[in-house]
Amino acid sequence: MPALDKTVEAESRHAIYLQRFAGGMAKDIEPYLEQLKKQIRYELLTADETMHRGRKLNRLLKRVSDIQKGIYDEYTEAALKQLELFAEHEIDFELGSINNVVLSGSVELSAPAVTQVWAAATANPLIFPDSNDNIMLRSYMKDWTLAQSKKVSSIISNGFAMGETNQQIAQKITGKGRHIDKKVRARNKQIVRTAIAHVSTVARHKTMEENDDIVIGYQWIATLDGRTSNLCKNLDGEVFLNKDNGYKPKPPLHPNERSVTGPIVDKRYQIDDGTATRASKGAEGGKQVKTTSTYYSWLKTQPASFQDDTLGKTRGALFRNGGLSSEEFKNLTTDQKFRPINLDEMRKKNPQAFEEAGL
Repeated sequence: MPALDKTVEAESRHAIYLQRFAGGMAKDIEPYLEQLKKQIRYELLTADETMHRGRKLNRLLKRVSDIQKGIYDEYTEAALKQLELFAEHEIDFELGSINNVVLSGSVELSAPAVTQVWAAATANPLIFPDSNDNIMLRSYMKDWTLAQSKKVSSIISNGFAMGETNQQIAQKITGKGRHIDKKVRARNKQIVRTAIAHVSTVARHKTMEENDDIVIGYQWIATLDGRTSNLCKNLDGEVFLNKDNGYKPKPPLHPNERSVTGPIVDKRYQIDDGTATRASKGAEGGKQVKTTSTYYSWLKTQPASFQDDTLGKTRGALFRNGGLSSEEFKNLTTDQKFRPINLDEMRKKNPQAFEEAGL
């Protein structure tokens, strides 16, 4: 039993909202980075030139490390507070999403406490199957800043070893388009997007659990475009019912996750569902498609060049010419946890499809 069309439409639109919200929240780091660049540059350019070179380096590294820790810690705490406020918004959204597809007056929905949701968001790990990562939200938000601090220390140490001037070292770290402008901003965007996906999922699934007499499961809803990860392509449209045992993945399964999940409501409480759509972006740009479209059924409508760009040339040829339906292709390309398998493993599973495709 898949989610209702209205649910898929609402959740697909919400996924776009999440991406926009993440983009806005990522920009909150800007004043912190400007302060960071200013203070690091000051330390480098006012260093005591009369001091022994080894002592000078150690003093610089300590000062710059302390500056980074103070500014990054302040930013991280502000970001976590914003995520906690965001959790309440996601509870409200999910209640509305469920209420939108249940018969009027048939049920009374309950909201989980925000404190309970935030406690779960900070206690439940982010799990990335492809890399076997398993990390808590607070650590995820803080550890990347430690890595950036170490990188800045390496730039300073290497600069000293190569005889560069403090001006040259400062330019490498704080110059326009250099380390802090480029590397730190890019990494922060990834961290923020992933953290938002995690908090959103926890908040909305806690809301589903609070109403598990009405919500009997959830459906995976991926983004229909050429940037969707292999994991999410494979999961799009998959249904996970509360009564079922086994693996039940939830976003985020990888950094920069864009997939969401939609609640599946018990038939006893469902409204008569109307026509709805979900967004897609293929070779000809953005279009609305039926909510019943899965990633691979949608990909069937795209030209060969787009399929090859998305799947790779060999998989693209197999997708078109192997005599496989969208569902058969998905089953051929994944393991039991929906992770992509390599071509040799695929060939062992279905050599006939490869022969038919001339591969």
